[in-house]
Amino acid sequence: WTDAKKSKITKALRIDMMSSEESDDTGEEFVIKPLPWRSQELSHYLNELDSKARKQKKNHTRRASVRRTPGDDYSDRPQPDLSDDDLQWTIQ
Repeated sequence: WTDAKKSKITKALRIDMMSSEESDDTGEEFVIKPLPWRSQELSHYLNELDSKARKQKKNHTRRASVRRTPGDDYSDRPQPDLSDDDLQWTIQ
């Protein structure tokens, strides 16, 4: 990634831009609840970051990690107030 792309994505790495997660009934996995207002572009970048992070984990750490699976329901987290024009690309 270019420095400009890294800077752009770093500004969007805020808790109010992240999907919600809930533990399943067994406690063995997290169910991810996507944000209905988050842009495809931001979701794509976050998926790339998650994939890279998983690949960099050692095998024993990977096995100990709680599995995350996409859920059917959307998160009820509200769309953040984006007064910063640099973040308009993060919503659809």
